[in-house]
Amino acid sequence: MGGLIPELRSGKLMVDGKEFLALAGELHNSSSSSLEYMASIWPRLVAMNLNTVLAPISWELLEPQEGTFDWTLVDGLINGARNHGLRLVPLWFGSFKNGQSTYVPGWIKVDTGRFPRAQTSPGVPSGTLSPFGSETLTADKRAFAALMRRIREVDYDQTVILVQVENESGLLGGSRDLSPLGEEAWQSYLAENADTSEERFMAHAFARFVGEVASTGKSEYSLPMFANAWLVNHPNETPGQYPSGGPVPAMLDLWHASAPCLDALAPDIYYRTVHETCKEYKRSWNPLLIPEIRPDMGGAASFFAIAQADCVLYSPFAIDGATDFSELADAYALIRDLTPLIVARRATGRMAGILHEDRELAPREISLGGYRFLVKPHSETNFLRAHGLLIEIEQDEFLLAGCGFDLEFSSHSGQVDFLWIEEGRFVDGSWLPGRRLNGDEYHLRLGEPLECRRFKLYRLS
Repeated sequence: MGGLIPELRSGKLMVDGKEFLALAGELHNSSSSSLEYMASIWPRLVAMNLNTVLAPISWELLEPQEGTFDWTLVDGLINGARNHGLRLVPLWFGSFKNGQSTYVPGWIKVDTGRFPRAQTSPGVPSGTLSPFGSETLTADKRAFAALMRRIREVDYDQTVILVQVENESGLLGGSRDLSPLGEEAWQSYLAENADTSEERFMAHAFARFVGEVASTGKSEYSLPMFANAWLVNHPNETPGQYPSGGPVPAMLDLWHASAPCLDALAPDIYYRTVHETCKEYKRSWNPLLIPEIRPDMGGAASFFAIAQADCVLYSPFAIDGATDFSELADAYALIRDLTPLIVARRATGRMAGILHEDRELAPREISLGGYRFLVKPHSETNFLRAHGLLIEIEQDEFLLAGCGFDLEFSSHSGQVDFLWIEEGRFVDGSWLPGRRLNGDEYHLRLGEPLECRRFKLYRLS
């Protein structure tokens, strides 16, 4: 590991001056609260072929008494990641976590006068701090600035590459804060924004709060920072059933304008489709990060996210709770071997990701290198989610990797066929060929586990 400060720019995550694909996993919420617990977890993360781990930093444990900071966990997590050759992404569980405020210190929880709660029913405090509480913002900024200062002091080799600010911010239980502070702010907002909604009002409030916390932290150590979103997961959900005011797709532009110091806004994907969500969050100004994805998607969605949507960080949730991590480990091993090819072809139109979600068996079409490819998932009784990637190596020559599908091809400019097909694998950017396939194996059929094929096509006419 080197000494250059990581950057997130032009849709790329730069670490040690080189483009980096963060093949990550996020710990359970409470795992990083104990270094003793983590001692047995680090080797498992390495065995999963991760190169990055996302770990919560709890405000209540960082600042148990106001103005008194305990750096034991922060230092221990950085050292643990460094000693196992991993990069670290701290998740600041400060004022807001999953639409509530359970990770704030006890001295904040009990002082509802100084640190007011949001209200979703008039006069009834909720489990969420009001984003309009000035003392709350001041205390959060001070604690986060101290955290970033400590990281700068002890992280001599840039083990820490990104920081998440708060977690799934927003208000649960109602569309806006009905507390006296919230009501005063609402009336002021309406006077300046007549054509608005309660969700937009709360998005402006939470984005401003998170943005100020991030900006204060960056003044101590300017690492790339992002905020994540609890998504609208079902068609008829209304604000408050999901955290109202969070950076969901409809609020992205407002968040971007209200918190310009954030380098990215990222989706946590559990119930929505990966295809749809990647399309919504990949924008010219917003590099795609997926800090949480449901564990059962494992390695399957990583190929699509990285090869199709140019994702720079992909991270299944609750990685330390996995009992069978072979699928993710195999996917990460293959992506690691293909990283030089992937990085060289990002945003060039010479690469495509493959993912059939849930029990989707309809063929999907890919246009690449002047050819039309048809991905046809297998339909065995035990459903195998078809996934993988297709890379154009050079004119008429391709690399296919994945499992659970057949790949057919055609051309608009005449009849085409194989010139040759090989099994094999890439190691350190070089192709190591296996069998040259022909006869009964003269087709592109990828079973289980993950397989690679390199092939070249030619036109018969």
